[in-house]
Amino acid sequence: MDGLLEMSKIKVGIFLDNKGIFDVNISDLSHGNCGIGGTRFEILYFIQYVMGNPDICDIELTVFATHKQKSYMDYHETIVTDVVDVFNKCNEANLDILILRGVDGINKIGVLKSTKVIYWLHNFITFGAANILASNNKVSCCVFVSKQMYDFYLEHDLCKKSAVIYNAVPIPNQLAFSNYTIRPNDVAYVGNIGSWKGFHKILSIWKKIIKKSPDSNLYVIGNAASNNRKVKMGPMGIATPEYEQQLMDCLTKKNIGDSVHFLGIMGVEKNEVLSKCKVGIIPSKRETFCLAAVDFVQSGTPVVAMKTTGLLETVNNGHTGILVKRFFSMKKAILRLLYNKTILDFDDSYLQKFAPNIVYKEWMALLKRVHNSNVLHSFPLQASKPYGDCFKFIGIQLRVLRKIFKLPNRITRIGVRDLIYKIFRR
Repeated sequence: MDGLLEMSKIKVGIFLDNKGIFDVNISDLSHGNCGIGGTRFEILYFIQYVMGNPDICDIELTVFATHKQKSYMDYHETIVTDVVDVFNKCNEANLDILILRGVDGINKIGVLKSTKVIYWLHNFITFGAANILASNNKVSCCVFVSKQMYDFYLEHDLCKKSAVIYNAVPIPNQLAFSNYTIRPNDVAYVGNIGSWKGFHKILSIWKKIIKKSPDSNLYVIGNAASNNRKVKMGPMGIATPEYEQQLMDCLTKKNIGDSVHFLGIMGVEKNEVLSKCKVGIIPSKRETFCLAAVDFVQSGTPVVAMKTTGLLETVNNGHTGILVKRFFSMKKAILRLLYNKTILDFDDSYLQKFAPNIVYKEWMALLKRVHNSNVLHSFPLQASKPYGDCFKFIGIQLRVLRKIFKLPNRITRIGVRDLIYKIFRR
């Protein structure tokens, strides 16, 4: 009987491109991120949770990795050279479902025979990629990591076979932190130090902040190597050479170096730093979820971030932080929190929807749904507020018009944006 039950399990594969992080110790991720990029943390956490909780995750999981990962749990990954190698091994093992991140192998997916594919989208994708995913019959489903990210493609055909499953975040049984109003007037940043994350923007306003709050310090956790430990770094070990020089020039020109402290990559020990800061800042406008925001909230540290995309779901505006529409409004929001002019009631109950036991049950339900269906999936979801974010109100209207008049995918916000970009590139 046990043998029959074992045979009935869904055979699932997942691809982990762990180049640059394979020597990072990931023995136990249940306490938090060990200092790697958010996407690969989520993939590794998925693997560990599935392997460690067979009563909840009743699937047979095969891990395809580009390198042997340090301190895995008691299982073995199948080493592959690239995503095409993954496809070939899926065919050999006759796997039911393969989970891929982003757009890995999007143009080579024809190599697969019978294996269904789920694309786990952690980052925004291009109009062209969305078209391929929407039209390719081998792609059974796409998973967005937040509802706001889904809404970005609301009127595109991609959403006819897409679902929303939040990133899983280790949630402590009890969040222990001091009242933020009595903490030192310090600010923290957590994340990759790259231009796309907008870290230089923080330095551009820091001079004005310490002019009003001279006892404040900025603690910077992370560097440019969080996604790849082998990346070429500048002499200070902060960022790539060009970007690091830009940052150093800013520190010198504005004479703010004494109040900015670069702590490098940190694992769960970063929580001790965060719990002593009064404000956390996230300058990026393109966050699909933002694990750093949850790190701040779990440490009882209010977040100041942009009022857009995934941050609308990981920050409870007015309760666990302040979301602003424009970056120049961040300075005012930070100072209001530093001087206790804005007191938040810190309602963090919404974090429970990111709890692993909830998130991975949704994953198991999705895997069963994909496995039991012979057709492409349809997961129609309504748009969520605020409708003004990313011109969502236009997307709502276009979704209706496209359905009525059978308009092509080009008549979408992402389609028009892509067209404008091509015109200006000429």
